[in-house]
Amino acid sequence: MKKFLHHLLGITLFAAFFCPQASVQAQMKDLGSVTVCKAKLPYVYDGRNYFVADRYEVRLKGSNNQDSGYFFYLNVVNNPKKSVRIGACEDVLPTQGVKYNGKTYYKPGAYVDTVRAKGGACDTVVTVLVDSYTTYKDTIRKNYCYGDKVDGITYNWTGTRLTSTVKYKTYACQCDSIVYTYVTVNPVYNSSRSISVCENALPYLWAEGQKYLFSTKNDTVRYFSRYGCDSIFTISFTVTPSFSSSDYQVVCPDDLKKGYKYGNKVFYKAEIDNVTFKAKNGCDSVVTVKISEGKTYEEYWNKEVCSNTLPYYFPTENGIHVHTSPGLDTARFTTKNGCDSLIYLRLTVAQAKQVDIKDDICDKDLPYRFAGKDILNGGEYKFNYPTGKGCDSIIVLNLTVNQSYVIDTNITICSDMLPFVFQGDTMNENGLHTLSYKTVNACDSIIRVHLTIHNTAKEAVEVTVCENAFPYSFAGQSFPTDGYYTVNLKTIHGCDSIIALHIHKRLIPQAPAEIFGPDKIGKEGDYVYYINQVDSFYPITQYEWSVPDGCTIKKTNREGDSIWVTIPDNMGLNEGDITVYAYNECGRSATTTKHIKTYIKCTIRVYPNPVITKGEVTIEFNDMVGKNIVRITDATGRILHQEEFDIKLTHEEIKLPIGDFASGEYFVRVQTKEMAILKKIVVLKEAAATK
Repeated sequence: MKKFLHHLLGITLFAAFFCPQASVQAQMKDLGSVTVCKAKLPYVYDGRNYFVADRYEVRLKGSNNQDSGYFFYLNVVNNPKKSVRIGACEDVLPTQGVKYNGKTYYKPGAYVDTVRAKGGACDTVVTVLVDSYTTYKDTIRKNYCYGDKVDGITYNWTGTRLTSTVKYKTYACQCDSIVYTYVTVNPVYNSSRSISVCENALPYLWAEGQKYLFSTKNDTVRYFSRYGCDSIFTISFTVTPSFSSSDYQVVCPDDLKKGYKYGNKVFYKAEIDNVTFKAKNGCDSVVTVKISEGKTYEEYWNKEVCSNTLPYYFPTENGIHVHTSPGLDTARFTTKNGCDSLIYLRLTVAQAKQVDIKDDICDKDLPYRFAGKDILNGGEYKFNYPTGKGCDSIIVLNLTVNQSYVIDTNITICSDMLPFVFQGDTMNENGLHTLSYKTVNACDSIIRVHLTIHNTAKEAVEVTVCENAFPYSFAGQSFPTDGYYTVNLKTIHGCDSIIALHIHKRLIPQAPAEIFGPDKIGKEGDYVYYINQVDSFYPITQYEWSVPDGCTIKKTNREGDSIWVTIPDNMGLNEGDITVYAYNECGRSATTTKHIKTYIKCTIRVYPNPVITKGEVTIEFNDMVGKNIVRITDATGRILHQEEFDIKLTHEEIKLPIGDFASGEYFVRVQTKEMAILKKIVVLKEAAATK
């Protein structure tokens, strides 16, 4: 039917254009109906688009401007829809997939597919629901007691082991599933325990009311463990008696007045009483305590000492009192029974004489003989002689022993100081040098000189410095640029050191000269932008790119000098910059910029088409935000109407009056700064349109 309609319309159009007389006499003709599946809309006829089911009139103008009229019916049939559920086991779906209508699906979810119909029927839209069936795992655990016999098996070991693993198919999806069976053999205890109980705690209850034990003996108790298995305890039961003892305490009178505590009882006088305690075995014990009152004492001491034995040391409970002259003193002590006692001291001093003698010797003259005694070291020595009153007279010897010195000295010099002279002796080598002298006291002395000779050092040093780090500081000196330098320093030993310094300059990379790639984008997709690599004495670490909002960098090559930019279909009429700069460890270059503009999905729609004379035409702007110049011309290019519009919205409409346009073909041209869009419209006379 559709082919016939096209053939009929073709014959009619031929007559309209090439047979004008026939067109004048032609009446409105019915071309029949056309049935179209909804998924194949819009239906196109004679360059026009038809979107909905309706009755349509078609008017065409022949070469002699005579109209021809036709009408046809457009029927729209909905495409049939259905859903199909398929699936596979979760361990099969990602690898083998599941197939439907020639396609393979590897992930669960909902997918839309089209099943082609045979003949003239409409295609079926199928929603394919892909399921992932779960494979199940289960565990069965069995518990037995040690020694149990089940199904001919005696469980005579303790622990847990895997006895079997069974694979089976689930009923719903025939997917593999696994059951693990674990067997646990619980222990049966046979042990012994010793229990000691105080005799006043009888009768004794044990094992949660299962057994009473009353006397000293062994007994057996059977009970179930927490695993439900029989266990046996052999108990050795001991009855522990309470203890009794006695104690004797001497308490000072002052402590008895305050109250003396013994165990849980307080005593205020001398008496005998019983006190109860807990013994180490936990049983009550009784102590018979006898409390006696202690005594305090007073003594008077008269002491006479010689003056040469001063100071006199008088010990007290609070420390030693030091006496350098006669006088009185009092000391408080505690007796062995813990009570305070007092000692009163009267000290007198008898005088003794003292003679001082001084002498100097060399240590080689030791030992020194004085008053019949050999003295081995210098110092102060006292010799006592009895006086008429019984006090010793004192001879004080101050002996000075001058040493024959052995002096060790460490001397460090630089090699350019040789020969080295020390105390008149010349030294040229590392090592120990021994020198002999006389001291001011005429005693022999030895100086041992440990001489260390250090050489001057020479070293070559190379460094690399970023150009923005100059002037460069090295060893306290400043260097304005790269090159070769000689640096004079001192070593850690103070000797001259020479460093040959070679400074390399590392440059900050220059900005890339230009970004290559398209600057006007009219279609979504991936676009390549690249630069020529920047020359540098040292390798560049990396290039850093950025793209306008909405765009993404899909990939960057290994060198970083080119990128693939993904520009999506929702960019519309937009613009932005693609930038890049080079950088290394010394810094980054200036930024190189490329300005791009996109006009993806920018379009217009003009309707109605055909339009009636003296009516108006509507222009629909889609993603054409900005200044738009609208121009209507005839077939010769003559401008009939021109107007500029500032479009604010992504979807906006304007209306233009047709005026006195004659019937015929005209062109609507929309011009922006970036592009131009041209649409053809047909204008029909009002009278012709109503026929």
